Amino acid sequence: SMEMAVAEQSDATVGIVVFVSILGTLILVNLLHFIAVRNIAYLGYVLYELFNLLYISHIEGFTWQYLWPGLPQWNDNATPSISAIGLMAGCFFAMSFLESKKYARRFHQLFLTFISVAMVMFFVSVFISSRIGNQVTASMLPIALLLSVCAAVIAVRKGSYTARYFLVAWGIFLIAAILYSGAVLGLYSDLQFVNVLSFYKSCLVAQAVI
Repeated sequence: SMEMAVAEQSDATVGIVVFVSILGTLILVNLLHFIAVRNIAYLGYVLYELFNLLYISHIEGFTWQYLWPGLPQWNDNATPSISAIGLMAGCFFAMSFLESKKYARRFHQLFLTFISVAMVMFFVSVFISSRIGNQVTASMLPIALLLSVCAAVIAVRKGSYTARYFLVAWGIFLIAAILYSGAVLGLYSDLQFVNVLSFYKSCLVAQAVI
C-alpha cells in the first residue's frame, strides 16, 4: 500500500542519514588528526571514507539528485569510476597505516600494482558499459581487502600492535565485500541484493568505527 511504501522510504532515509552522519564524523575527526600530527595514514583514511560516502550516496541516488542531475551519461558510468578511486584510496590507507614498506615489502609492491590497475580501470570505465565496469570493480574489492588483511597478518606477526585493530575491522569488511561482490555479479535476486547492500553498509560503518 501507499502508507507502507512511505513508511519504508522514511525508514530508508533515516538509515542513510545515520550512516552519513557516522562517516562524516569519522572523516572530520581523522582530518583533524592529520592536521595535528601530520601522519599521512589519517589523510589516506579521510580519502578512503570520503569515497565510501560518495559511493553509497551514489547508489542511493543522492548524487543524481544533488551533484550531477544534468549529466545522465556520467551518472551511468560513475559507479565503477567512484569504486576505482575508492579502491586506490583504500590501498593507500592500508599501505600507510600498516607501514607495508617496513613490515610487508612484498605486499607493498602488490598494493602499488593494484593501485595502478585501479587507476587504469578508472580511465577505462568511461568507455565501457557500466554493467561490465561494475562487475570488474566489484570483483576487485575483495581482492584489495584480501591483500590488506594478509599484509595486516604479517605486520602483526612482526610486532605491529596497531595492525591488530586493522585486521579485525577489515576482516569484517572482507566478509561483507565478498557477499556484495556476489550481489553485483548477479548471484542473488533483487531483494537479496537490497539485503546484502544493507549488510554491506552496516559492516562498512562497523569497520570505520573500529
